[in-house]
Amino acid sequence: MSTKLTEEQKTFIENHINETAKEAAKKKKKSGFWGKMCGFLVMAGKAYWEYEKLKKK
Repeated sequence: MSTKLTEEQKTFIENHINETAKEAAKKKKKSGFWGKMCGFLVMAGKAYWEYEKLKKK
């Protein structure tokens, strides 16, 4: 599996992360630095997974 992302993938993932981040921010206003980092990594992983699923259709 290639780790290089195309521009399309980057845009899709960034948009997905931004949307998810907004939702997360609404849910929990006060989260420590590490909580945010973990959340960000999870979101990035989910976004990539979603992109891969969509691409296969």
